[in-house]
Amino acid sequence: MGYRAWGWPVTLRRDQVTLDLDRQVVPLLIPTDLTTDVTAILAARRCPAPILAHPDVSEHRVLLAGEPFDAALPWPPGVAQVTGTLPIPPTVTPRGPVTWIEPPQPDALRLCREIDLFAAVRTTLRDPPQES
Repeated sequence: MGYRAWGWPVTLRRDQVTLDLDRQVVPLLIPTDLTTDVTAILAARRCPAPILAHPDVSEHRVLLAGEPFDAALPWPPGVAQVTGTLPIPPTVTPRGPVTWIEPPQPDALRLCREIDLFAAVRTTLRDPPQES
């Protein structure tokens, strides 16, 4: 699995793996329709974020970042920070499995910071893609 080897704060209980959301990890719920553009911006800036699909929030994706910003950021409506703990693969919930849309790399939480996610979301909302 590698999560602990990568320094991720995880807890394992039977077949459930949860990410402890302390000051190292910032998970954001982002509407699914914004995810493609946000991830394209992050990739272009060489700070890709791991992305989860969670069956309890099917209209959103969970993007993970490290290095929380020092102040609260003004996230736009529809984007929310997850708190507490977060189930990660291979966890299966009563509604189905939690899956990776973009699997994490060993240094994922160092590459993508909270401010990187914020800038990508704001850029996407400011400059929506043009329809052809």
